[in-house]
Amino acid sequence: MPTAQGLVHVFTDDQAGAHATMLAARGYMVLSHAGADGLFEGFDAEGACCLLVDFARGADALALLRTLAERRLAGRAILIVERGDVRGAVAAMKLGAADIAERPCDEADLAGLVAAQMAGGEGADDSRRARALIAKLSPREAEVLALLRDGKQNKAIAFSLGLSTRTVEMHRASLMQKLDARSLSDALRIAFNAAA
Repeated sequence: MPTAQGLVHVFTDDQAGAHATMLAARGYMVLSHAGADGLFEGFDAEGACCLLVDFARGADALALLRTLAERRLAGRAILIVERGDVRGAVAAMKLGAADIAERPCDEADLAGLVAAQMAGGEGADDSRRARALIAKLSPREAEVLALLRDGKQNKAIAFSLGLSTRTVEMHRASLMQKLDARSLSDALRIAFNAAA
């Protein structure tokens, strides 16, 4: 199996292979894997590579990510989750995923995540930057972010903090702006980097 620089393994149940087509058009060598059955027979993830995981059923994607974590490959994986799937995003980060993206994915954003992973992923500078961003948050916004990082939805956060759901939504919007986060994935990435 080829291990050239710029190799992306795409794990998907999408028969159209949209991610593989987009990445190949951007100059990456792409190996597509339909599902996870028999996946690791002859699987070679040596050298510079990235693993992109996108299954319609989040449980299947997390199961594959658990297998990748057991093989110490989760740190190279980008998992695509449904928009607003806090639990799935948090579970992916806890399993060691390098990054997450929300469906539907903007091609340029997804290609940027792959490029960042190929360049070496997150580092010490990212941890320092994340901590500096979180330092801008009010104590209440920091609490809301911590509970989001724990996988809680707005209603559960409101209950935990004795606030209304609307107040939690306002704190969440404010923290997103202060973190310069365009999505829940961005905010969670910052929260997990700060804890690293």
